Amino acid sequence: MINLRSAAVHHRELPHQNAAWQWLQEQLTKAELAEFAEIYRATGSGALPTPPPCSNAVELALPMIRYFEGFSDIAYVDPLSGGEPITIGYGTTVFPCGRPVRMGDRVTREQAESYLRWYADRCEAVQRDRIPTWGKMTANQQAAILGFAFNLGANFFDSHGFATLTRNLREANWGAVPETLLLYRNPGSSVEEGLRRRRAAEGELFATGRWQS
Repeated sequence: MINLRSAAVHHRELPHQNAAWQWLQEQLTKAELAEFAEIYRATGSGALPTPPPCSNAVELALPMIRYFEGFSDIAYVDPLSGGEPITIGYGTTVFPCGRPVRMGDRVTREQAESYLRWYADRCEAVQRDRIPTWGKMTANQQAAILGFAFNLGANFFDSHGFATLTRNLREANWGAVPETLLLYRNPGSSVEEGLRRRRAAEGELFATGRWQS
């Protein structure tokens, strides 16, 4: 027997759950489908994952990320491109279920916080895997690089356009990192000033363990 309440409450739009849901829809009557939908909406399940435990580096990075991303409960276009990536919450462009954010999407602050932590945690895992000197950094240094990666892409290390920062991190040339971060601010664009402030904050956190807006 299918427990509709349990299915609705625990559904988080993960790939394996979506596959099961496709099967489930074929088994239910219209009345049962309506019951599932009512419970699903009432419990606010809508793709809200349980946040994973975060490391010290992630916790240190989150206040800075929140500040520079800002919060929006409705989806908005990228300020540089005027289109994609569509963003919501605290810089979320892709939901944990894998679906890109679309115009018209809305989130609560609770959902936005969950998505933020979810991605920041995974972003850290990528840095830990890709940057050979990651374990030599302090938590503050890791947090600064996490803030940078959250903004410009988790796979920045050893990627095209990031040669200088990649080299300094690979060689553990910590003293050069803050100035290097300032290179990545989209010079001449409408977002340069905001990115310059963000890169300066990341550099300050990397060098001193503190940052200012």
